[in-house]
Amino acid sequence: MPGFLCENPAGGLASRPFMAWASQYRKSVHLCRTRYPGTGGPPKPSDITSSGLVPELKCGVKLKGGGGRSPQCDTAAMHGVHLETLGGRKSRPAWELTNLGVGEPVMEGVMARLRDEKRRRRRCRGGGERRRLSKLWVLELYCAMGANKPAAARLGLGHVAVGGCVEGGGKFTPDVNADVALVFKEHHDPLNFLVSLALSHLGSGYDADGLILITAAPRCTTYSSMRRTNDARGAHTYRLANGNPKPGRIGLPARVDDAANQRMFYFLCRHCGVIP
Repeated sequence: MPGFLCENPAGGLASRPFMAWASQYRKSVHLCRTRYPGTGGPPKPSDITSSGLVPELKCGVKLKGGGGRSPQCDTAAMHGVHLETLGGRKSRPAWELTNLGVGEPVMEGVMARLRDEKRRRRRCRGGGERRRLSKLWVLELYCAMGANKPAAARLGLGHVAVGGCVEGGGKFTPDVNADVALVFKEHHDPLNFLVSLALSHLGSGYDADGLILITAAPRCTTYSSMRRTNDARGAHTYRLANGNPKPGRIGLPARVDDAANQRMFYFLCRHCGVIP
């Protein structure tokens, strides 16, 4: 069975009643890379829910400094040590230097471990039988930029990014365009449907048995803690102070996200052998 790893802003999605089961599978981290000079803003707290895949993490920021020393990032300077972090590829203003999300160094290690475990299981199951085995691959949901694609390629893994964002073109366009939230909310068998879409993109040599990892970064618009700031300013928000969706049309996006994510985690757990 594949593993799964999902990321969302801390405290938002995790506070919903349907996520109570996930406390033993959740790791709260701070993305202190958001404090890289020029990016602004405080460290980004994030919740990582996975099937036991996330290792102990350290900040990967390294800054060039004078006198032969590398100055610390702001978080390390404030706390004396780097907080646990995850770093990714999405960034402002420098794509290569400032990272948010689930990053290549962490993900490459996770994917390498899952790849090697899958190969060992296949050898044991095959019992020396010589047969053609499907290629191994990774499915990335709610993703428009294929953040883990380079790491997957280095490991010899196929990779498919599925998402509904098409802005910018080029590297910002997903491999397969689909409204993932709508699929999880409405489809009777959403995960197998998304896997079938991904396999159509990958082509020959791949099948569902070769899937080793599913990653997801569900849209955080209705879960962000910024809603409290926006409420105080009278700006547009989707939820009440207790986290429940607002009544009427204004709370519709929050109700959709709750319904989609409740079903997403149900199907992820069932597909990946996790008991909620």
